[in-house]
Amino acid sequence: MTKSTNIKTFEHWTLSYKVIYYATFRFSAYMAKNQYQSEFEINASPKVLNNYLITPGGLSEWFADDVNVLSDNSYRFVIDGEEIIGKVLGQKQNKFIKVQFQDDVDDPSVLEIILDQNELTQAVYVVVKEYSDQYESDQEHYDVWEGLVDDLRDLVGG
Repeated sequence: MTKSTNIKTFEHWTLSYKVIYYATFRFSAYMAKNQYQSEFEINASPKVLNNYLITPGGLSEWFADDVNVLSDNSYRFVIDGEEIIGKVLGQKQNKFIKVQFQDDVDDPSVLEIILDQNELTQAVYVVVKEYSDQYESDQEHYDVWEGLVDDLRDLVGG
């Protein structure tokens, strides 16, 4: 092995080590929160549910005590007396809303509420995907969201 080959091998090894170290560090930081998903059938059309899903007034009727629009596509949520700022990452009428909460700068919580309609049966489901560290178990996540979706059902008669 020549000196040139040794230098290239060392440079490649150093670069590989840095990439692996960085990826491992970022992955372990990313894994600090857990991903939860719960699904609830609801007897209402996506069109009826839309305003409750993507408007501040609709969200404040079942999801939070109060919701206000801030600048740059952000909402101020008041939940159990606590103020939380959430940036809307995406939304589509009659389909979904995705919000990133500013609770942790390095690893923010993300909530996605999806309206899913089965093409065959026309049944509508509220699918909740959440990346968070506030629950002890999948069952706790399900129980919290079951209560919230029950409130939504009461509003829409479904």
